[in-house]
Amino acid sequence: MKGQLLQWRQISDLSIYTELLDGMLNSALEQLTTLRECEHQPSILDDHRLNRFVVLHTEQHDDHWLYEEQFARWKREAISDSQA
Repeated sequence: MKGQLLQWRQISDLSIYTELLDGMLNSALEQLTTLRECEHQPSILDDHRLNRFVVLHTEQHDDHWLYEEQFARWKREAISDSQA
């Protein structure tokens, strides 16, 4: 996200965020399952794959604040009970 212009979304885009975050959660759970399967077989994952995994998840973690800020902005708006 560095160097990109941020564009805050309207509450009407909530369903997009729901779908996006559900996908991210499912992907993370799949990765966790894969890593647990490899836990006692470290030779399955080479350094390149492990480093790529760490980089991707670190970037995702570092961008987490964007979602928190977007949700905080929506909470400050006059939104319906179902949107809340």
